[in-house]
Amino acid sequence: IDALQEEMEAAISYYQFLGADSNIINDHFQVIDELRDCRELFGRLDDALTASWDVMYGFAKQYYERYGNLECTTRYRTEEGYSLGSWLGTQRSVRKGIVQGALTEEQIAKLDAIGMRWENKLDVQWERYYQALRNYANEHGDVDVPYDYECQGVHLGDWISRLRSYRNASVRTGYLTPERIAALDELGMIWDKLDYVWERNYQAAVAYYRVHRNLHVPRGYKTADGVALWSWIRSLQKVNRQSGGKALSDDQRKRLADIGLILLSPNELETEWETAYHAAREYYGQQGNLLVPVYFRTDSGLALGSWLEYQRRQFARDPIAYDAAHKEKLDAIEMRWAESAKSVWEQYYELAERYFEIHYQLNPSANETFESGELGNWVLRQKIAYRNGALSTRQIALLEALKIDWRDRLTRLWDEKFSKAQLFFEENGNLDVPVSNSLNRWLDTQRKGYQSGKLTSEQIEKLSAIGMVWETEDKWERGFQEAELFYSEHAHLDIPAQFISKSGFPLGQWYRAQRNALRNGTISSRQLVRLKRIGFQERSVKKRNWL
Repeated sequence: IDALQEEMEAAISYYQFLGADSNIINDHFQVIDELRDCRELFGRLDDALTASWDVMYGFAKQYYERYGNLECTTRYRTEEGYSLGSWLGTQRSVRKGIVQGALTEEQIAKLDAIGMRWENKLDVQWERYYQALRNYANEHGDVDVPYDYECQGVHLGDWISRLRSYRNASVRTGYLTPERIAALDELGMIWDKLDYVWERNYQAAVAYYRVHRNLHVPRGYKTADGVALWSWIRSLQKVNRQSGGKALSDDQRKRLADIGLILLSPNELETEWETAYHAAREYYGQQGNLLVPVYFRTDSGLALGSWLEYQRRQFARDPIAYDAAHKEKLDAIEMRWAESAKSVWEQYYELAERYFEIHYQLNPSANETFESGELGNWVLRQKIAYRNGALSTRQIALLEALKIDWRDRLTRLWDEKFSKAQLFFEENGNLDVPVSNSLNRWLDTQRKGYQSGKLTSEQIEKLSAIGMVWETEDKWERGFQEAELFYSEHAHLDIPAQFISKSGFPLGQWYRAQRNALRNGTISSRQLVRLKRIGFQERSVKKRNWL
């Protein structure tokens, strides 16, 4: 019965949090057992009249010898029908002075010898779970225990959840005593999980605002400790609108405004609705209908098409909950509440077709607009859907007919740079790109990406095919060998800047790179020693001649 009561209380709290109070049919139940007192009385009389202490102790000893403990349930009966569980409970109550009776020191010692636990079973459970919570706090630095957390057979997350339910519903006060509440508070117990999560997310927003002076959080952004800040801000805006500004308290709204996140109040939301409705009425007056493309924006920048689509979705979700006054106003200008004749995707595709007729391709920038529609953003979402396998075969074929480039921006930029590297290789037979050429820096970036495992196997294969030297030390070693050969032939290292060895190695550039490394302090002591052995001078020829 207690378990059923707990489940009911948890369900009620869940529906109240969702604002779905109408789903709650009953919020309590009562069990009436008119014979309970009589049965308990007769049971105690029966045990008292038919079994002596020594007899019951004998049964307790048998239980211990079989199971190694005396942790039987209160209702446990022996095979002979004796209420051993009730009797053990009575012994505990007698010793605590809760129940009148006589329990000698000899009897206590005999029970101790067979593993008697004088604490209440629930007290034993409390100690076990509380110790597990202390261990969790020491390990993680908090007691924000996930619901499904379990350690060594202790379902700690479930226990914490039940404690919250007990306190919120003011039940099981004999178990969750004020002393135990205080002990939990010392560990930092989170009694209101929703408030705690909100506060944690808010503090993450404050930290972001202090650094950036705004809350223009990038899509998908998460803090270093895993707070999904972008998702949280987006959900706040969504919940605020859906609830008509009633989901957040005035204090929460003010605290958000202090860090630049303005959420409209109920009155402001109504004003915003009226502004959008006025634009819809103007459109109706000019066109004679409300067949507004979903991407359409007014001259003032109002996304009228999206706003009307949103009204349709809200009405379709719950026609009864939709504001009757709003519906009456929209009905007056012939609002079509059913789904649009063409889907949102089809409307945007027609916009993309018109864009293609002008540009002969479908690769707008991410923020590009066309005919007042945010076409760039839509195309970007199609590419993401394509990579996630969320587009149908028909949609893929239609977009490819418009020559869409499925690559993301970074991949496209990589391919462009690779094309330049490939052209350099075809012209020179190597990738010894001069330091002054930006392509040299890009190749160094690829080497770092290779070493850190950030390059794909395809990228590694393509670069290797055009002679990419992955280890810069290999390139240095080759240059040193060429310099050594030059020294053996000329007895000096006064190498012209544009000198290229017989094997095609740009030795002049390499030699200048060593001098730059010497000036910048980036040459290793080992490299410098080896160079000095073949005539490398720390001062250039011009400086030596001047001196």
